[in-house]
Amino acid sequence: MDSSFPPDIIPQTPGSVIPTGHLRPIGWQRRPEAPLKERVDFPSPREFYNEYVTKNIPVVFRQAMKDAPAITKWESDDYLKKEYGNLLVHVTVKKERAKQMDNKKVTFRQFLKEYQYEDWYLSNIVPQMMTLDLTLPKIMRCGFTKYLLESGLWMSSGGTSSLIHSHADHNLHCLLAGRKDFTVIEEKYKEMLQYVNKEPHHGAGYSNLDVDMINMFKNKDIKKVPWTWATLRAGDCVFIPARYIHQVRSWGRSISSTILFSPTPTLSFSDCNRVELSDEVLLSDATFMWTYINGDRQLSNSKLNAASLRHHLIVLMRERGQLKKSIFDDFFKEVMKQSKRQEISTSEVWKLLKPGKRKSIPRSEIEALSDEDLTKVADILNVLDIKKDEL
Repeated sequence: MDSSFPPDIIPQTPGSVIPTGHLRPIGWQRRPEAPLKERVDFPSPREFYNEYVTKNIPVVFRQAMKDAPAITKWESDDYLKKEYGNLLVHVTVKKERAKQMDNKKVTFRQFLKEYQYEDWYLSNIVPQMMTLDLTLPKIMRCGFTKYLLESGLWMSSGGTSSLIHSHADHNLHCLLAGRKDFTVIEEKYKEMLQYVNKEPHHGAGYSNLDVDMINMFKNKDIKKVPWTWATLRAGDCVFIPARYIHQVRSWGRSISSTILFSPTPTLSFSDCNRVELSDEVLLSDATFMWTYINGDRQLSNSKLNAASLRHHLIVLMRERGQLKKSIFDDFFKEVMKQSKRQEISTSEVWKLLKPGKRKSIPRSEIEALSDEDLTKVADILNVLDIKKDEL
């Protein structure tokens, strides 16, 4: 496959019945509108929020993560094998299409032994031990700290192509090794992309289009879809707002880390007065809603109380004014995966939040729930003895 990006579009030959970009990768069907906005390094958290997050503007931050320890430490698979080889990680088998994908749990050592030869790539919440080699981006060090959901780790030998997809949450994607090309599309064009919405998470979804070989006879509308682009190299980061559609292609051995953070209608930066942004902060010092321990995705806080549970429920609403039962169901099932208390149904726990017969609860009612009622739910969720990763 041609690694030039964006591609040099070959126009349709006069008199030819073959449409431009037929059986070529996504992006070959029309020229891009422009590269994404970019700037050197990160702005302050407040400027990031005001200029990009609230305005839903994707942006590239060049060399903003160049000083992360992982940039040099993770250059060698030998280091990763030695330091983290016994960690359990989730691996996606097969690089191309959703219908051919499968997930398996293996040791990191096994992944590192096989990924150069097999169609494997790693997609995982960053294991706790590996957060010692990563830094918390400057734009996340105040203001956003209560809305950090999870930090992801991605690794492949190259030649991987993601589906066309979107997230319900904001995404900061930072490249630590290799090269990645991003094709970015506004949400309003999803109907032209055979889009599948991932309910109940508003804004999350994907397309089953073959991104490496678009059939333009079957998908004629793709030529009407404008797109922008970015190429990331080690140390670069890109902010992809919630609901923005994107497709990612990697070249050569690539490693990246991502931070998902929840959209919220308001954000306070009062804590920025106590933070020195020039100081390095390791990712291990940040608090995320979700963590990854011994191969399992778990709540970081295993000792929820009324206040912390209330905050989790508000974060689950994102920028919406209500908590849907379907969203709570997903959250509850994810937390309880590691529990043997399967006799408790989500409907029983939902009733403890005093919804009446409604399928959603307004934000104001979540904020007004008594500590007693919230503690009953927290006690049910506090079912795990969270341990450290075992090396």
